[in-house]
Order: sequence, then structure tokens, then C-alpha cells
Amino acid sequence: MKRNELFLGSILLLISGIYYYMTTKLPEKAALYPTFVVSILGVLSILFIIKTLISKEKNNEKKIFDGFQAKQFIFVLLISCIYVGLMSVLGYFITTFLFLIISLFGLKANKMHAIYTSIGFNIFIFIIFKMLLKVPLPRGIIF
Repeated sequence: MKRNELFLGSILLLISGIYYYMTTKLPEKAALYPTFVVSILGVLSILFIIKTLISKEKNNEKKIFDGFQAKQFIFVLLISCIYVGLMSVLGYFITTFLFLIISLFGLKANKMHAIYTSIGFNIFIFIIFKMLLKVPLPRGIIF
């Protein structure tokens, strides 16, 4: 297990190095945010490698897929495919609201929490992307 974690950390560090090099070719203003994100990925990758090396745990005996429920996985996979397909018809906000409600209901979450989460998430995305950043989100035939 430790070898896999070292491999993963090394791959992430390599990816962050490649992307950091790619950001040097961008204009200075455009490179600011990608450089920030890639730098954070690099630092976190280094910390992950250090944590793995320091860890005294040699073999982690727990199974990776303990508690795996195939029904829930298939349900979420199916709902996600429908979500992507309906986005161009219903638009981002309606589709996302329906996706979150149906997913959370299907995963047996508290119904009130599911409703509040779906509404709150849509409001959050609307404020951040539509109002502040003025980023166009997928529009459908309806909305």
C-alpha cells in the first residue's frame, strides 16, 4: 500500500511540474491563477509523499471496497448520465436542482437537507458564476 501511495504522490508531483512549466508560457496576468493552483497541487503532493514516508503503517489490511453498494453506484452513474443528457434541454440550474434532489433522495438522505442543499447549491453557483464572474452556464430550451 505504501508503494502505491508513493507512486501516486510522485505522479501528482510530476503532473504539477508539467503544468507549472506550461503556465510559464501564458501571459503574466493569465498565468496567475493556474500557477497558484498548480503550486498548491505541488506542495500538497510533496506533503503527501512525506506523510507516506514518515508513516509507520506498513500494510494497510482494510479492504478498499468494504461497504461498496453496487445499487447505489449504478443509481448515481445512471442519474449522472441522465443529468448530462438533460443539461442542453432544461438548462444548468433546473437540471442541477433535479439531479441533486433525485440523487440525495435515492441515497436516502434527509429530505429537508436534500431540498435545502439543492436550493443552496444553485443559489451559490448563480451568485458566484452568473453575478460575480459573469460566466455563461449551459442554457436549455426552457431556461
